[in-house]
Amino acid sequence: MSTKGDKDAEERQLESLVFGRDTDLVSQLQRPASPDSELSDTEADGLFRLDRRGQADADEEAEAPAPQSRQPAWTDEDDEQLTVAEVAATFARDPGRRAAAPTGALYRAALEQRFAAVVGAPDWARLDRKRRRDSDDDEADDLLTKTGRLLAADGAARLTKGTLLTKRCADLTAAAPDRPRTVSALEFHPRSQVALVGGGGRATLSLVQVDGAENPLVQAVPLDGFRVQCAHFTRDGQQLVAGSERSGHLLCYDMMVGRTQRVEAGRRLGMRAVPRLTVSPDGRWLAVPDARAGAVHLLAARAKEWVGSLQASGRVTALAFTPDGTRLFTHSDEGHVYEWDVAARACVHRFVDQGCLAGSALACAPDGRLLACGSASGVVNVYETAAARRLQHPPPAKVLDHLTTGCDQLRFNHTAELLAMTSAQKEHAVKLVHVPSMTVFSNFPGWSTAVHEPHCLDFSLHSGYMAVGNNKARALLFRLQHYDNY
Repeated sequence: MSTKGDKDAEERQLESLVFGRDTDLVSQLQRPASPDSELSDTEADGLFRLDRRGQADADEEAEAPAPQSRQPAWTDEDDEQLTVAEVAATFARDPGRRAAAPTGALYRAALEQRFAAVVGAPDWARLDRKRRRDSDDDEADDLLTKTGRLLAADGAARLTKGTLLTKRCADLTAAAPDRPRTVSALEFHPRSQVALVGGGGRATLSLVQVDGAENPLVQAVPLDGFRVQCAHFTRDGQQLVAGSERSGHLLCYDMMVGRTQRVEAGRRLGMRAVPRLTVSPDGRWLAVPDARAGAVHLLAARAKEWVGSLQASGRVTALAFTPDGTRLFTHSDEGHVYEWDVAARACVHRFVDQGCLAGSALACAPDGRLLACGSASGVVNVYETAAARRLQHPPPAKVLDHLTTGCDQLRFNHTAELLAMTSAQKEHAVKLVHVPSMTVFSNFPGWSTAVHEPHCLDFSLHSGYMAVGNNKARALLFRLQHYDNY
């Protein structure tokens, strides 16, 4: 039976056979360099094995110096003084040897020669190399000096059709103190991870932090008896603007100072209700449709004052601003879509929504290329915006007939890869369209998800989340796993 001392002796013998003795490395490093080269072939045997060919190549490059037109991307003064012996002493087992490290060859030179002997001398590493303006290598060199995503967004990150990976999260109304029976006001904050939930005639709006796990309540905003039907954030995210089916005025809540402002613009224009309103993407305008007069009233978003009205021939049923906020599309109960120049307050074009007897929803893609028009029959026509602006009877790029009841809301996500369609007249009537292929995702909402009647829907800032408000006092939250960010 062997003792512990015998095991230690055997282990030391094996280590010496495999790794060499502790003194072998130091003794090799302390040997003087040969006169014909800065470092010998076995300058650091066990740590480096230098090749004569690498040394010869380095000598040939040194014989033909060139002007230093390029500079190293990064240098460290300590690397210029570090020796091979000091590196070897760092890995020595004896602490005394670490403290008394002898001087020797430069560690950086040994690494460079070792790299050149094994890999070769790459052209991109030569400081004396001159760039040619007509060379295609410049673009590759610039790429190697940068970090980040090297794959294009339209490559592996592209959303594919067929199935959509989603995860059901905690409801946004889980922590709301006064949940409305029907959630008709639902929107994500344009700059932070917060959402507003309300509507259904309740006099309170809830601001909820969106974390997907608990969604805690941030603030309950009392609106002094104002029965909210719709509500939106201003584009700077500092205010809330709410409308009601029972009041002709608007209510504006400043979240920075906690003050409520009553906006009488609608009442002065003879409006008895403001069930809908839209905020322009550039944050300059509030568009309020007048259900009785068939007009759209424009208010300055900052001053909350009326600046003009747009008069259509029929009753305006839906609104959608272009991404730059300079144009406004309106749908009517006559099936006509109007395009308005907001600054000139004039109609610049009108076209007929194919097969539509009464329009009910509109959505303009964030890139402005597509315009989706929903009808009271449930059919959604998707047009190329360029063709819709040029023709009076443009053919749809795609006809989506997956809703069997009237389409109430259309919404594109921030990349225009997803188009959401909802109908509040039928349970579970929410569809997500894969826009590049114009096909519907078959696995959403799924048989196990009780959406009930969807009354409102919104995507978060970078489409990481999607929320659906229904008639059961719930705001369902879904995590869209294809998108990494909130």
